[in-house]
Amino acid sequence: MTDSSGFSSAFSAALSRYAPSLRKRVADNLLRDRSKLTPKQTIERMAAAVQNVPLIDRRLRELKPEARGLLTLMHQGLRFRWTLAHALELACVVGSENGLDLILSLCENGLLFAELPDEKFVIEQFEQWVPKALSERTAGLLVPPRIAERAAGSAAPLGLEASDEPQGNVEVYPPSDGLEMPLRLAVLWQKMRFSPPRLKHWGGIFKKDREQLQSDPLLNAPGPTDPVEIPNAWGWHFVCGLAVGLIWLNDDTLPTQVFSGQRPDLLLHDLPTVLKSLWACNDRLESWLANEENNPAEIAMPWPATAGIAVVAALGQLPPGQWCSVNDLAFWLVRRHPRWKSDGTDEAEEELAPRLPRSLMDWLELFLLGWAYRLGLVEAARDSDKAWFVRLSNVGRGILGLGPMPSLPHYPRTLLVQPNLEIIAYRQGLTPELIGNLSRFCEWKSLGPACTLQLTPESVYRGLETGLTHEDILRLLQQHAVRELPDAVTQALRTWANKRERITVYAAATLLEFPSADALQAALSRGLPALVLNDRLALVEREDDLDYRQFRLMATRDYGLPPDRCVQVSDDGVTLSVDVSRSDLLLETELQRFAEPVSPSDAPFLQGQQFGKESNRRAYRMTPASLRRAREDGLNVEMLDDWFRRRTGSEAPPAVRLFLNGTAGGSLHITTLLVLQAPSAQVADGLMQWPESRRFIRERLGPTALSVEQADLPALLDLLRSVGITVQ
Repeated sequence: MTDSSGFSSAFSAALSRYAPSLRKRVADNLLRDRSKLTPKQTIERMAAAVQNVPLIDRRLRELKPEARGLLTLMHQGLRFRWTLAHALELACVVGSENGLDLILSLCENGLLFAELPDEKFVIEQFEQWVPKALSERTAGLLVPPRIAERAAGSAAPLGLEASDEPQGNVEVYPPSDGLEMPLRLAVLWQKMRFSPPRLKHWGGIFKKDREQLQSDPLLNAPGPTDPVEIPNAWGWHFVCGLAVGLIWLNDDTLPTQVFSGQRPDLLLHDLPTVLKSLWACNDRLESWLANEENNPAEIAMPWPATAGIAVVAALGQLPPGQWCSVNDLAFWLVRRHPRWKSDGTDEAEEELAPRLPRSLMDWLELFLLGWAYRLGLVEAARDSDKAWFVRLSNVGRGILGLGPMPSLPHYPRTLLVQPNLEIIAYRQGLTPELIGNLSRFCEWKSLGPACTLQLTPESVYRGLETGLTHEDILRLLQQHAVRELPDAVTQALRTWANKRERITVYAAATLLEFPSADALQAALSRGLPALVLNDRLALVEREDDLDYRQFRLMATRDYGLPPDRCVQVSDDGVTLSVDVSRSDLLLETELQRFAEPVSPSDAPFLQGQQFGKESNRRAYRMTPASLRRAREDGLNVEMLDDWFRRRTGSEAPPAVRLFLNGTAGGSLHITTLLVLQAPSAQVADGLMQWPESRRFIRERLGPTALSVEQADLPALLDLLRSVGITVQ
């Protein structure tokens, strides 16, 4: 049973939610020891008992065949945690007329354990727990792995009879090598690192992200030996990646995003371990396809996880190598599984065949010839009448615990590394571990009998970020290459690794900004243990190494807060004064895009402000050349307005707009005009209002100043004299 490492903590948590009287009753039935024990001792004794093989065997001999059959199916499902609904379905499969009584009896005898996610809920009686367990998806049952394993040796017959052998011109499909799913999961892991999709709050993927996954050829293309086409195969791979922890959801983001780890940990194991982990994902596939958005029209059917386990377990009870037709399995499921079982299931096959649900046949073929075949659990054949036959493979028998896992051929030399940095991986030599390691520093380009990968600078950089070194990459390629690596490949890997290794990543550090280069050098001469970044910045890896008594702290920065208003604009509109005690490290980078530093002697516009090496203020000036350079870099007035609002509290000055936009609203004009100066504003108002004089005035320049063209001056003077106004 896979993933049994977390059973102990789950077992203790489940027992802690039993009421004392219920826990004592279950312990008495399991231990048959009347000693008085404390609650802690009871849990410890029961934890030891579910690992005690002689005691387990004695309790199992007391059970009905249906109870042992239920535990056997749970063992072959390779999970120790089951929902109550799934357990009831499995109880029906093994022939129990009242599955709930069977499950409650196993709970009373300490062979199954009830659990609930609600820590405040105390289970007084198992009948009280049933409705709550049925209503909550995460609530269910714990089956101790050792108990399920021991029960598998005495399983009750499931009643599947062997079919006739396929007749006529039989097409036997090659057995799956079990690598189809590991290869697709490697592609999925890479894709989630490049462009992770976003999920809606009810579980569906956004349309744009879904379309990208649906169109990905590596995730959806059929395998080289697949008997049937799998619609929207990316969904299988996606939910399996979630189930085995290859990718995960970040619920703290809105919308929810998908992330992948630094390493594809699942793929860094042997093939049997990977296949067992994937086989245990049946329940996740059921919950995924239950969402209409995830269940495409081509497979508009249920995906009962328990039916898949039951079918494979029934095949396991047939003699090794015995074929069974898919039709016979459908008849068996109709008589056994509650999803399809009805009152007419005792009818003969001839009478029952016309009423077999189409959804059952569609699901059964997709499950056996798609999912189970890809995992290598079953082998497939088709007779001359186009009827499908399946049988449990040796790998399938090993996964279910019905026999040893077959030894797999080993071909360590399976990579052909070409001078153009392309790698051909011959499939017969691939293993999940090799697939996982190649995925860390190569990009998958095609999947088939011979898979292709590509080495790129980006892929190698990502491999180095996962913890690989240049030597690790070179050693892996040399170990599995069929011939010596080309010089072009070794040189490229060395060059890319050298560039990448110049970058040092600090998980945490203290960044010090000094007012001048001399101040930084003085601190270094006093023994500051820092890495110099530029003439004024230094990085200290451990803050504990700093002796703050040697420094005068001017300010500290919290870069999670909005930037402080620390810049003042002078009256000339182009000179900026920066308050160093309030600025941050980003400000200097921002200013360099559109301004130039100003020395103290060149800042006469900022009267009363002191500048210098130890001053708290610095000056910058915007010039036509600096703003022209900023415009060429993509900076515009709107972006500068936003910067000035954040840093100064006001919009960009008119002079800056002049340099950036010029006379975008029109051109400048130079004309010769005479200025008529009125003795008062009232006289100027009268001249502007009187139509006879207004026609000679070009524009008003001020309260008492009016402009007049020289050619109109004699006529204006005659008009003014006619009303008694003299002009000097």
